[in-house]
Amino acid sequence: MTLLDELTTCAGQSVTAPSSTGACLILISTTTPAAIGKAYRLEPGEHIIGRGSEAEVRIDDHGVSRKHARIRRAADGTCHVTDLESTNGTFLNGLPVSTAELQEGDRLQVGTVTVFRFSRREVLEQREEQLRQALSAARVGIWDWNAKSGQVTWSEHVDRLLGLAVGKLSGRAMDLEEVVHPADLPRLRAGLATALQQRSQVDVEYRIEPAGSGYRWISCKGDVLLDAAGQPARVTGTVMDITARKQAEQELHRQALIFESISDGVVITDLAGGVIDWNTSAERMFGRSRKEAMGQTLFSVLHPGEPDRLTGAILTALEVHGRWSGELEFRRDDGMACVCESVVVPLRDAEGRIIANIMVHRDLSERRQLQARLVVADRLASVGTLGAGVAHEINNPLAYMLVNLHLIREGLDKLETQGAPAEPVAAIQQLVRETTEGAERIATIVRDLKVFARGEQESRPMPVDVRRSVELACKMADNVIRHRARLVTEFEPVPAVEASEARLCQVFLNLLLNAAQAIPEDPTSVTEHEIRAIIRQGEPGRVVVEVRDTGVGMTPEVLGRIFDPFFTTKAVGVGTG
Repeated sequence: MTLLDELTTCAGQSVTAPSSTGACLILISTTTPAAIGKAYRLEPGEHIIGRGSEAEVRIDDHGVSRKHARIRRAADGTCHVTDLESTNGTFLNGLPVSTAELQEGDRLQVGTVTVFRFSRREVLEQREEQLRQALSAARVGIWDWNAKSGQVTWSEHVDRLLGLAVGKLSGRAMDLEEVVHPADLPRLRAGLATALQQRSQVDVEYRIEPAGSGYRWISCKGDVLLDAAGQPARVTGTVMDITARKQAEQELHRQALIFESISDGVVITDLAGGVIDWNTSAERMFGRSRKEAMGQTLFSVLHPGEPDRLTGAILTALEVHGRWSGELEFRRDDGMACVCESVVVPLRDAEGRIIANIMVHRDLSERRQLQARLVVADRLASVGTLGAGVAHEINNPLAYMLVNLHLIREGLDKLETQGAPAEPVAAIQQLVRETTEGAERIATIVRDLKVFARGEQESRPMPVDVRRSVELACKMADNVIRHRARLVTEFEPVPAVEASEARLCQVFLNLLLNAAQAIPEDPTSVTEHEIRAIIRQGEPGRVVVEVRDTGVGMTPEVLGRIFDPFFTTKAVGVGTG
């Protein structure tokens, strides 16, 4: 089978091939020497040879009649010549004829001088050469797989296609295992088996390694060819080298992975500022999906319904300075306040033309919150130090105040036994008792303050009375709670726990304050709301402390983020609990 036959019988080819049943008349003798060698293709139908304007094969020879002869090419490809009662007659291989079938190489003479040679082979060779040129230009080869032997053959174009010396692949049959990558072999065999079974087209991409030349990716398409009995015998088709395309796909995949793996939010916009793409970090940072953002400016995504005050400034800065940088503040759909540091630079193609803009956004929210928390912690440390000093300073005079009050009470008791007027003594004793109670309360407050002031000074856990810690937290939070709700306590007897008393008290205080701040401050509705502190025995070796409230509660979105660092829904200045 010729190259032309192979290509014209396969499907999925990249080049359209002409039929191989063509025929032509080649001029080998005439009165005009320059015309010798000219070929006249004979398409199916009738062709008039003559000197007249109506002749398809027009000859400038006065020995030829205006309508000298007719050639009819039948549907089966056979060609017959018929003389049209010409003046000088029609001759086939030197003999006059009125009608005859033309065979390969026949010499057809019309008139006295003009002679043609009839040929099919030259048309086929000409077309095969055209086909070779077309295959070479299109960088396409031909492959043929024998279903019975399981071997594959390749055209010489495949060698050239892969940059190999002719004969590396072409010119011999080989098993698939010799050239196909082991990982791709099962997929190729499955595709061939399916094609044979269903008599369908093969379309598969796989790697081959021709004689140790390194693996190349090729794309094979083809159709099943049947034998004389109508059974699948071969698969023949076209081959294209797609190594460059596969490498480009792998590079694009690698770059896409890098794009999605960058922790900063990366946004790509068109030259008008519309979002073309953004990565997963940008989705997480801005709280919007890629689909929601496509085509919009970043400002309109973050501040819907507001005039765009940002895009114009960015585009102007890019035009004047070649970059833009600044900070963006916005609030996500879940209520999270965010700040990001942004840089915008142009994206250029290989020729240096600006084709898009790249925006890189770094979330500063956690950094800002950490800085604020460090400031607060520093202030609290200062307050703790101050509190410890104040407590120490108060304790000294408080101690001798209590001692003196005790001595005064003893003196009043003696005066009463010695007959002093009862009424003044009783009044003074009442004042002393009240003053003593006040001093003891001050002592309790100072002692509690010292517990909180210890803070970071506690280096190791120690036994802590959980009930006392919760009661202390309740006292500290009372001023906030009493304007919002009733405080109810349920304390079961529980053992001491190993912990830092100051840190444990701080946790309980934060829980109570959060519960209180979830309830609107309204003295008229205090009885309608309740904050309940519960202490109970948990699993063996554990104590459970619960704080419940009747406040506004949390949405599922907020509930899913309660353990995120620095996450808060509170207004600025209220805390981050």
